Amino acid sequence: MIENHVGLIEYHRRNKIAFDEDGTIIKRAIKRADWQLNHEQIVKTKKLGDGAFGDVYKGILRTGLMESREVAIKTIIGSISSEENEKLFREAMLMRRLVHPNVVMLIGVASNEEPVMIVMEFAQGTNLCNAPIYSLELQPF
Repeated sequence: MIENHVGLIEYHRRNKIAFDEDGTIIKRAIKRADWQLNHEQIVKTKKLGDGAFGDVYKGILRTGLMESREVAIKTIIGSISSEENEKLFREAMLMRRLVHPNVVMLIGVASNEEPVMIVMEFAQGTNLCNAPIYSLELQPF
């Protein structure tokens, strides 16, 4: 029994079975990086707000057959060019290296279809603009 998309791809590769009407056969499967996500893995559950480039949602990222985690999902409204997509991936690779307890971690990017989704760890709590530091009145020198 084939349990997931990886198993399906491996089945077609191993048995040299065409996977489309054109008779395309997989000779060598190329594994995606763990931060390259598919839209099918992402479920938006609640809209949290609007961002400069699109909407922000709370959601679920399916990481395995029985595994998932709560995430924040930023959607990019409109189509992006191949150059913008490449820039997004370069920035994602850079952000993936940024690991600190006080920084929200980038989990991955789903860009194989629209809307492009940037998936980050979900930070429970209030909006940063409502944090105490932003509500203080600044005194001039």
